[in-house]
Amino acid sequence: MRKLPIPLLMISFSSFILLIPAALCAQTIKLNAGTSFSVVNSNPDLHPTGIKNVAIGFSGTIGADFVERKWGFLSANIGIVQKGRKDRVTYTDVNGNSSYDKTNVIRFTYLTANATVNFKLSQSSLVPFLGIGPRLDYLLNKSSFIDPERLELAYGVIGGFGLMKKFDKIQIGGRVDYLYSIKKEPIDRTGTVMIFAGWGI
Repeated sequence: MRKLPIPLLMISFSSFILLIPAALCAQTIKLNAGTSFSVVNSNPDLHPTGIKNVAIGFSGTIGADFVERKWGFLSANIGIVQKGRKDRVTYTDVNGNSSYDKTNVIRFTYLTANATVNFKLSQSSLVPFLGIGPRLDYLLNKSSFIDPERLELAYGVIGGFGLMKKFDKIQIGGRVDYLYSIKKEPIDRTGTVMIFAGWGI
């Protein structure tokens, strides 16, 4: 039986501890939806990892805010994030001469869960905030790839910046996050831009 690395166990435990009170003590339920920008590369010697290789995908979660205070709030979310990369492939004819180029987009669909501490930077009506916390991703479309083991789990830290506006019980806003990966392989550089809507309960 494969042993899980200690960082993964710590992140899983931290997320689990925060998800329990989120479900029981939620003060705001949120829907988050937007776009992911990523380069995931398990073979950097074969495939380049640059701005031209960034793949665009979907990112969406459902979550809860709890322990809402003047200084900030805690959040827990679960949902889907698409990662991947773009590769430019040159096809040749029977004589080995270049015939045409084609851009292939590879996408990995992950179930993602995170728990964050969010710090309010202002008490104004439009509230900027910073958030950081543990993150765990699990690959859903493993059957689409020949060697999915190195891609199966991604874990690390999610951190970012957001803005929110409250109207009585309704909350709207947006946030930008970077999904930092602790694993050395594969190379995983992923960011998300999402808008959200919440309802106080």
